[in-house]
Amino acid sequence: MDAQNPSADGCRPTPSLRERKKEQARAAMHRAALELTCEHGSTCITVEQIADRAGVSPRTFFNYWHTKEQAILGHDPHRIAHLGTLLRERPGDEAPEDSMIVLSRAYIDTAPNDPELQEMRRAVLKREPALGHLSMDAANEVQWELIQIMHERLLEQSPDLGDDEAWQRSALVVLHAFASIRAAFVTAMRQNVSVAEALESIEAVRAAIIQERGARA
Repeated sequence: MDAQNPSADGCRPTPSLRERKKEQARAAMHRAALELTCEHGSTCITVEQIADRAGVSPRTFFNYWHTKEQAILGHDPHRIAHLGTLLRERPGDEAPEDSMIVLSRAYIDTAPNDPELQEMRRAVLKREPALGHLSMDAANEVQWELIQIMHERLLEQSPDLGDDEAWQRSALVVLHAFASIRAAFVTAMRQNVSVAEALESIEAVRAAIIQERGARA
């Protein structure tokens, strides 16, 4: 498979009406949580206040989020779990880099893509460093899980590779992919483009760098 044109079958199909309504409810709760945090601070707001502003019940809130901090940060535990499942379901002989390109695009495809929300989130993280630490912890947890899955896949693909080298390669490819995702979010805000467009640009830059290095070798 061409590393620059991996199969996109890991991305979600066109969502149903029910799925779109769920996404709208999730976005409404995320927005409400951010707005209330901007107004009062995260320690002074409650799940009930978030639910009330979003027009849902507290019970519905907990169908989407485990804590108010997840709603503030927009960390959807269901979306995160989907990434691990998606990686396990990729073709067994697929190159690790290609698998992570598919996962990166799937992650971006399901991430909130509202510039106003992104700006509010950045302001909240700047004002409340503790939330930033929670965000980093959540990202590290996802990356750790994907590294473990990738490690298993590499050992199945290349049994002679060795456990340590397979782990190192897994860590490199997963962390590189998440660095690209982070760069895409930053680029999207700076250039006022969608995160998906920014990721395509990041991937193109990466491909150009690899080509330049190959030409110099």
